[in-house]
Amino acid sequence: GYVTLPWARNHVLAVRGVVGGTLGTQIPQGSFRLGGPYGDSPYVSLPDRYYALRGYPTSSMRGDHIYLGTVEYRMPLLSIERGLWTAPIWLRSISLSVLAEAGQVWRHSEYADYNGDAEGFAAFWKATRTAVGVELVGDLVIFWGAALQGRVGYALGFGESAFPAGTFYAQLGASF
Repeated sequence: GYVTLPWARNHVLAVRGVVGGTLGTQIPQGSFRLGGPYGDSPYVSLPDRYYALRGYPTSSMRGDHIYLGTVEYRMPLLSIERGLWTAPIWLRSISLSVLAEAGQVWRHSEYADYNGDAEGFAAFWKATRTAVGVELVGDLVIFWGAALQGRVGYALGFGESAFPAGTFYAQLGASF
């Protein structure tokens, strides 16, 4: 959902949560994939159960259960509303997003022995992967009405399988 912040015009705090699980037959590669900057976008073709966790390699974590939380603070930088001569394309605006994410995927067998003890609970939460990042987002209008969003960003993951020095990325489409 989106919450308009009262202290600044057009500043937004965007929050997203994902929880999922597979029941029944489990496929060897896992039902959910987590990692990379590519999220929900009509311009990127990825498996249906793929979720972005920026700062980590694409699809680096796989499992049958998932939880993921994302918080983004989005603020406008420039309202341009200009194009090139009479070409049917123009840049509407540029904004900045600061983000934090945390998530995990796992197979049922990894925590099957968890019987409510503190050690199993700590191991489960220790496996959570976290990341922080920043993005520049540009809104384009093509052919007098078709909206297109592009973004470039840098994310730093903390934990196993993260890129050691973070990663830069570029994508067409929104993060969520």
